[in-house]
Amino acid sequence: MNIFQHPLWIKTLEETYNYKTHKIKMGNSSFPIMEVGKPFSGKLVSLPFSDFVLNDEKLDFTKLDKSKKYQFRGGVFDEDFVSEKFLVHEISLLESEDEIFKRFEGKTRRNVKKAEAENLKFRISSEFNELKLFMGHNYHTRRKHGIPPQPDSFFEKLYKNLFKENLGAVVIISQNEVAVSSSVVLFFEDTVYYKYGASNLDFLHLRPNDFMFWELIKWSKNKNFKKINLGKTEIDAEGLIRFKR
Repeated sequence: MNIFQHPLWIKTLEETYNYKTHKIKMGNSSFPIMEVGKPFSGKLVSLPFSDFVLNDEKLDFTKLDKSKKYQFRGGVFDEDFVSEKFLVHEISLLESEDEIFKRFEGKTRRNVKKAEAENLKFRISSEFNELKLFMGHNYHTRRKHGIPPQPDSFFEKLYKNLFKENLGAVVIISQNEVAVSSSVVLFFEDTVYYKYGASNLDFLHLRPNDFMFWELIKWSKNKNFKKINLGKTEIDAEGLIRFKR
């Protein structure tokens, strides 16, 4: 099980988008699937807005209702079905801080040092006021890239359902008390999930994102997490793949 199968993540999607959740069973596996769009004519997705839901489950589609459209995030598919491939990156936290830092590219290490010299500060919080800072960054960042931002109600439900149960938090990077970048992370079992990131576009020259990941690694190790999941990446997104690696 991962965070995207968690009942409170599913509840957040249901309450925000009014999606109806069903349980689907394949062999020994049972997992959630949501009805997206108009009833009886929409697509069944496992699950919308989730990086991946299934892990290494072998999926048998022979008993599915062929009149429906399906989309599965993750899993092992029969070759007769169309699939898109994505990469999923994880940072192992089992090595020492020094060993992890040495594996960064030289440019990344320099960016972290630059951010430290600029007196950037890291904090992590589950308070709603901090989440509102992220919502502001997220709105402007997504608009810049031509992507509609998530509705405020989504983050309000995320706060109510996950943050209050210690399953999520917002990371704030600041300089002189001004928030220059922010991220939403989720927690489940031994893993920190990096879910959303955004920035104050006037401060990107300070390299807050490299600094944020390094500080998040140190914080996560200190909290005894074993890995940080960086989410899925399209295989043609070369710049993002290089950054995550």
